[in-house]
Amino acid sequence: MDDGVAFVLAPLISKYLEGRGHRVNLSLEHQLLPEAAEDLEGADFAIFVDASMEKSPEGFCIRSVEAREILEGLNLHTVSPEWILAMGLRIHGRKPEAWLVTVEGERFDFGEGLTPACSQRAERAFHAFRATWEERFDA
Repeated sequence: MDDGVAFVLAPLISKYLEGRGHRVNLSLEHQLLPEAAEDLEGADFAIFVDASMEKSPEGFCIRSVEAREILEGLNLHTVSPEWILAMGLRIHGRKPEAWLVTVEGERFDFGEGLTPACSQRAERAFHAFRATWEERFDA
């Protein structure tokens, strides 16, 4: 169900960036794993996409992400983009600029496809991502 929004939205973002001439390494995972820090080597930019249970006025959020080593309560279900960036910095001595795109979900149980509301929010998030990218990098 809606927890799979990244499997819909991340490929759209990837295709958009490739169409703008960027080399993209797309990784679709059910959850972030520490091994993702290794994939940051040589990356100039990292975009993390996830579902969220948090409500927001737009139904999605796009924000920058900074490296932070958050170890308290860390387990395989709580690996965050901030932690991945911090590990990448430790491993490679540098980190890419990073953004997190979250989309509000409604149903997080097992099932096929996204709820109609989540699907609409993902589409709006994609258009907002494009506008944000173009404003930031093509201005």
